[in-house]
Amino acid sequence: MIQRLANGELRARLLPVFKRHQIVRAILFGSRARGEASRRSDVDLILVQRTDRRFLDRYDRLLYELNLALPDVAVDALIYTPEELEQMARRRFVATALREGQVIYESE
Repeated sequence: MIQRLANGELRARLLPVFKRHQIVRAILFGSRARGEASRRSDVDLILVQRTDRRFLDRYDRLLYELNLALPDVAVDALIYTPEELEQMARRRFVATALREGQVIYESE
């Protein structure tokens, strides 16, 4: 169940939220992306969003909707603009997440 949720159902549940919030790319990282998730594992996401909103102002509604879409699992998200992600990719944590993560959504 955990692995299936990470691969198929997870994407299906989150897709409407991604589209509503102009997410251009969603990357699953952490234990679920590595296939090591336990019952207590959260969903770790890097989201790339086209927005003019300040960094902290992006979280309120989007994180709320992500958690509504996955009520049985905690969701943690890092939300960057494309330009911010380019800068943050130089940091070890983000670089590792990008390298080891799985792209679960990309807009057309």
